[in-house]
Amino acid sequence: PYGAAIIAFSLFSLALFMGAARSLIPRGEALLVALASPIAYLCLMNGQTGILTGVLLTFGYAWLDRRPILAGVCIGLLAFKPHLAVLAPLVVSVSGRWGRGSAAGATVIDFFGATVLAFGIEPWRAFVENLALTSKVLNMEDTLPWARIPSVFIMLREFGVGQDIAYAIHWLCAAGVAGLTAWVWRGDAPADLKAATGLAAACLIPPYLFDYDLVVLCGAAALLLRAAGTGAIPAGWPTLIALLLLGPFLAPLATAATGGQPLFFLATAGAFAALTTHAWPARTPDMDTARAGTRA
Repeated sequence: PYGAAIIAFSLFSLALFMGAARSLIPRGEALLVALASPIAYLCLMNGQTGILTGVLLTFGYAWLDRRPILAGVCIGLLAFKPHLAVLAPLVVSVSGRWGRGSAAGATVIDFFGATVLAFGIEPWRAFVENLALTSKVLNMEDTLPWARIPSVFIMLREFGVGQDIAYAIHWLCAAGVAGLTAWVWRGDAPADLKAATGLAAACLIPPYLFDYDLVVLCGAAALLLRAAGTGAIPAGWPTLIALLLLGPFLAPLATAATGGQPLFFLATAGAFAALTTHAWPARTPDMDTARAGTRA
């Protein structure tokens, strides 16, 4: 029955969320991080997969060096929500972690095969057909609640910008985010800071995602808290962590009060900008020179 299934899935999601927080931060702060994440509760109330995708993407990036095969498996399992993992191939390639990409590709194939054996091909056919439907309804405010979609595209559409121009600007911004993410991952920033930057960037790439998908930012906050415990990131991290945890929740409230959508998107963009700024000093010209010499 649907009622029993949604309760079971919600309890599983909550246990997964708490377990992930505890795994990343094996200290007392783990519970605080979990409890201070109102966006996770929003996800649970909607019965959505945001917690599952957030945990998979978080560990997909956090384990790239520590547990490379498992990292690839986590990334591959995101085949059911690929728009949030679209930067993963870029991260893997620019950082030279090709083995993880192989594990992710094998997982996608196995995942597809297992679901076909269990449920037939129809769910995947419906998945592909739904992609076209989503693209169509994304432009219809009376069909989707634009105020809950934190993307550049929707922000511009809310301001009355035409569809084609809004898409063009969105993809230009997405390209910029991808470029900055690649820059950070090629640098010498701490691994947890790189992973947190990749998680924030994932929320800025797709034109279509909902507020409950921003659970991904909770993973970024947890990684920053872990990095702060080792002194790997500079001062100012408490404010950034608060922005990651509370921004996705407070922004829509401010949006409702002001009647404008951009505050929602700006919360995520602000977190990404702050993360990139923190990582930037770790990027040195000497490293680029050394890489150039190695390639030569």
